[in-house]
Amino acid sequence: MPERSSINPVWAPLVAAIAVIGLVIIGYKMLQTQRHVEAVQTELESTNARASELEKHAARLSSEREDAVRQRNDIQDKLDEATTERNELRNKLDQSTSTIQELQKQLELAQSAFDDTQSRLKALQSELESFKQALDEANAKADDANGKRDELQAKLNLANSEIDRLKGELEQAKKVPAPESQL
Repeated sequence: MPERSSINPVWAPLVAAIAVIGLVIIGYKMLQTQRHVEAVQTELESTNARASELEKHAARLSSEREDAVRQRNDIQDKLDEATTERNELRNKLDQSTSTIQELQKQLELAQSAFDDTQSRLKALQSELESFKQALDEANAKADDANGKRDELQAKLNLANSEIDRLKGELEQAKKVPAPESQL
């Protein structure tokens, strides 16, 4: 029976080769792990630097946000003031509109009264024209009547003169003795 304590020489190079291969694989894995660790460290440093930049950026953004909030509050205050002023102006506009409407109603009433007065004035002017025409006609008739009266007065004066003359002749004839032969 062969001795068991000795290693078969055929197996020894195989075991050594497996051991070398195992060591190479372990070394390769360690090298990969080392490279991976270095890459992770580099990435960690880069990430830390980026985190630092982001913290600074966050601080800057926070400051800008606070400024923006202040500006927003200022703008809100101005907006509130503008809204108050707008409401006051709207109230004044409403009052002015109400006043304008009242004045328009008064204007309409005054225009209506004016139109009525104009109508009455036209009617009175028409009536006045009628009276003027009637007066002109009456004056024409009066002038005609005066002309006829003057004509009649002249005829009356002529007739009176004739009567006076005849009366004078009659008186003369009465004073003259009648011839005796006629008696």
